[in-house]
Amino acid sequence: MRRSGLAHLLSVSGLHIAAVVGAVMFLALKLLALSERVALRFNLVLVSAAAAAAAGIGYTLLTGAQVPTVRSCVAALLVLGGIALGREAISLRLVAVGALAVLIFRPEALAGPSFQFSFAAVTAIIALHSSGWGQNLLMRRDEGPFAKAGRTLVGMILTGLVVEVALTPLALYHFHKAGLFGVAANLVAIPLTTFVIMPVEAAALVLDPIGLGTPFWWASDKALAVLLSIAHTVAGAKGAVATLPSMPAWAFASMVLGGLWFFLWTTARVRLLGLVPVAVGAAAAAVAPSPDVLITGDGRHLAIVAPDGTPMMLRDRSGDFMRDLVSEASGFDDEPGLLAESSIGSCSRDSCVAVLKAGARNYRLLATRSANSIDWKALTDACAEADIVVSDRWLPKSCTPQWLKFDRKSLVETGGLAIFLDDQPVSRRCPSASVITPGPSDAPCELGYRRASRNWRRDMPQYVIERDMPGVGSLGQSDLKGASQTSCSVLRELGPEIQWVHSYVTDDKIYCIYRAPNEEIIREHAERGGFPANKISEVRNVIDPTTAE
Repeated sequence: MRRSGLAHLLSVSGLHIAAVVGAVMFLALKLLALSERVALRFNLVLVSAAAAAAAGIGYTLLTGAQVPTVRSCVAALLVLGGIALGREAISLRLVAVGALAVLIFRPEALAGPSFQFSFAAVTAIIALHSSGWGQNLLMRRDEGPFAKAGRTLVGMILTGLVVEVALTPLALYHFHKAGLFGVAANLVAIPLTTFVIMPVEAAALVLDPIGLGTPFWWASDKALAVLLSIAHTVAGAKGAVATLPSMPAWAFASMVLGGLWFFLWTTARVRLLGLVPVAVGAAAAAVAPSPDVLITGDGRHLAIVAPDGTPMMLRDRSGDFMRDLVSEASGFDDEPGLLAESSIGSCSRDSCVAVLKAGARNYRLLATRSANSIDWKALTDACAEADIVVSDRWLPKSCTPQWLKFDRKSLVETGGLAIFLDDQPVSRRCPSASVITPGPSDAPCELGYRRASRNWRRDMPQYVIERDMPGVGSLGQSDLKGASQTSCSVLRELGPEIQWVHSYVTDDKIYCIYRAPNEEIIREHAERGGFPANKISEVRNVIDPTTAE
């Protein structure tokens, strides 16, 4: 639905409020007019407008009073008030009052896409129909039915185009993609939804209690099938979606300010000046670089963007939401691939190593992808050979890559990351801490180049902890899971120096294998987690069948 530009039909916003308010006002006006006494004693337009206003407010509260619904309700109330007073209500003042009403109660909505999409669309529509040339072209006049139908069609097409142009920068900035064929789809979908689907469904709901709703549900099913067919056809068309992996914040702000200037001024020559910042912002967005590596805030999911633009996922199993998120963030309009199956990555069950080429330099990236314990020496050696290390676990201090290290601890501070690679080994951390870019030394962010020291410990003592826990062997999987989660929670608090390798559960005891710098930190872990630690023994050596060779 988003690719076809029809996603707005699924949200409770302007279309639904307009249908409810319009239907209630129409029915109230016609029903009241049936009584001659009422028609002569009361202003039926005023009474009908009041009934429609009550219906709009009730519908808004019923659907949760979200930002688009509140905006639409406020706009509908202002229009009804204008009708009741005999004044023109559809103006930019209506937009201003609606925005003020929303921001008074929910000021944080200003930064959200819902608020921005709603008011940008309404502002663009009103600016079009209130402009001089728009009024001259679209104003009703005495003409034949074919000319009137053609003028109406032109008005619908122009309105759709203006809305698409106004919303495209917002969609590219927030969602990294925007539908391009929404105008054509909406020309059919909006009338179909307003005049067929919604009335038929309303009739089905009303008649269902008396057993007469079946024909209407059948008609609704057929109409919805047509709507879905339109969405699939438009979404599947070549070039239906424009993608953009990243847009500088200043470019987005430039386009927004330029658009506001263009829509709010009524003087034609002054209005055209707003196109300058719009063009500057659009040019900057068009040449913005694509990220080379995407990392989620917990470090669990990572994607490396291949030379052909395909994001390669670290984990073989990722949910649809995560896959869609990665595709959007990399500006890729298709399903992402798997790093394990790509030519740039080499993966085992527990980790992946990838070589990323940027200019004349190759970057070696190491990422873990399981919760299994990794041999201490193997991990530190692999870290030393890598330029970038990413993990969803707490990595030891001895894991020192050449350039960047992101583990659970550091990602808590930075959140999700996009890494842009260049051929200069310099890291740039922008104030938002959301983008880290190795680039030229004159980059407009604080330089933070760090070459890792190789003075790390080669080994870490290993301990066997004996815990007396009568009946532990009969515990179910959920109990063992809860105990494991408690242990991991304490480990995160103690830091990366202590690691739980694995445990052996017998009938009345648990034998745990830990790596830690000393015995004291193991006892602290036991106290914090509420576990017994009856005996702690340091492992002096390890033997196996290969020792006999």
